[in-house]
Amino acid sequence: MVLSQPHIKFTLDEPIVLRPESKHKCLQDLQSALNVSLGRHHRADRTHFTVLPEDAIPGLEGVTVIDQALAGNDWPSATVVIGGVDGLTNTSYAQLLQLANTTASAGNTPAAVTAQQWVNCVVTWVKDAQGQVHRWVQPKLSPAWVELNRSHQTMFQGETIYVFKASCADTGVPLRFASLLCYDWVGERDGRRVWELLLDGINTAAQDAYLTLDWMFVPQCNPVPSHASFMSQVTNFYQQGQFAKVLRDDTCLVMANVAGRDEPGKCDSFGQSAVIFASQKFVKPNCMPTYCNGGAPFRAGNPLESCRDALFRESGACVHSLLVRNPKALPLGAAGRRVAVENATVHPLSDKVDPRTPGAGVAAEVKWVNDELDEPTRALSKLFPEAPLAAAAKTAHEGIDLGIRELQPHAVRHAVLMASVNTKSEESVDKWADAECKAVDHILNSLSILGAAGMAMYVHAASAHATVRRDHAEMEMVAVLANRHEDADKHVRDMAPCHRGRLLVISRDAENTLWGKEFGSIFDKFSGATEEVNITDPGSAIVRIGYQNLLRAYRTAQAPADVLGVIDAALN
Repeated sequence: MVLSQPHIKFTLDEPIVLRPESKHKCLQDLQSALNVSLGRHHRADRTHFTVLPEDAIPGLEGVTVIDQALAGNDWPSATVVIGGVDGLTNTSYAQLLQLANTTASAGNTPAAVTAQQWVNCVVTWVKDAQGQVHRWVQPKLSPAWVELNRSHQTMFQGETIYVFKASCADTGVPLRFASLLCYDWVGERDGRRVWELLLDGINTAAQDAYLTLDWMFVPQCNPVPSHASFMSQVTNFYQQGQFAKVLRDDTCLVMANVAGRDEPGKCDSFGQSAVIFASQKFVKPNCMPTYCNGGAPFRAGNPLESCRDALFRESGACVHSLLVRNPKALPLGAAGRRVAVENATVHPLSDKVDPRTPGAGVAAEVKWVNDELDEPTRALSKLFPEAPLAAAAKTAHEGIDLGIRELQPHAVRHAVLMASVNTKSEESVDKWADAECKAVDHILNSLSILGAAGMAMYVHAASAHATVRRDHAEMEMVAVLANRHEDADKHVRDMAPCHRGRLLVISRDAENTLWGKEFGSIFDKFSGATEEVNITDPGSAIVRIGYQNLLRAYRTAQAPADVLGVIDAALN
């Protein structure tokens, strides 16, 4: 499966369409998603489902791009593309339905759309086993508030939901799938939820038998995908008591949303594409690459606690490729102990190189630390722009930032554990919060001061945070954030950073106070400064500087030598 997550911008007028200046980029993003589908990064024999969110297809031009891709000899048969087309006028809608092998129900013909209406629709393409491409057009049934609250034209409300029947190629077991376009998931018609109308239709068709609904796709353009009203319908949908002839225990619910920003990063809205199961057959992984288990850090109130919620961490512009197992395909017993989503990779929608969209899996540590580094206001040069060394600190910050972004996942974790006394080593990265954010700030700003003072450095987090050079002498450096300086001192000893020469420890306590020798560990003999580690003296070759000591020197320094004087005093 491939889920595209483009960033899209709309016009304010009816119909709601993509801004003209962004259409070219949207067509490029569309082609990129199709290329990812052909790439088969999920390692299956083909991409069975390619899902494009609501409004991600720019009108008839976008439809043509998909038509051409599916008609190509390199696009495999027995595959499906599901995607939302942005607002169509009644004329454009008629042109869409006039294309060969295109189906629309009697209630959704062009004649049903008046001159004052426009159409928001999802199109399902199927390239069948014979290589023939077919389209089914399903207009949205229930308008969202942004579509309802219009000044001139109104959105046409569709009359049909398509249910597709297929079969597994290797077993012949029948399967069914359907799609609801964003607000149709929570919207109502005639006093009933749209998804209830869907299940009621399947329930009636079942007659005296039982039918499965194996895949349920919800392409979205949803600014608040974890809203309580949206998530509450997930558990309602899976309740088997109503519509009992429609078996949903093994239904895979796919939420494919647009991005919250035009590049990877932290987003306050949109994003959060996810694959959701009610089935308990799958094991719940701890901290998988690329996706998480949802829960309170990502969904307020943890509304899907009883579900298996594979929620993709990246909510910026990207394409997700993944292997999804339907629960009924799992063998019984220990052999069936699997996670729901495997081989999940993240692909870029721009030429910019970013560790969060490498065309491979993305470790939680890499995603988390890059998101934190994106926040520029916490940089030392921003906090104290009036400092004479601010320009030098800014230059140093940029190099340190790049060095941290290039760290491997285990090094990122080690760096945070070294810097944050209160972070538990076994804790999932998805639960990292304020303490870990402040720890990264402490590393960045401590090294920025050293860089502003003219000290060369290499950020590696292999044992210490970095190797720094004063004149011709190298030493390891660790920045530690703790409630008290004494706690930081003990933490460094417990972590035992590997160093042959001196180890520079920059500690910051909760009140950011100055550091003095009286805060040293009770095990510290204070036997005098040494250049090399003495195995009989735990405190040998450790040099301590309080962050406040260093910061005070930086803020008042007129030249790098003023900061170096504080460092030299500690070294000597």
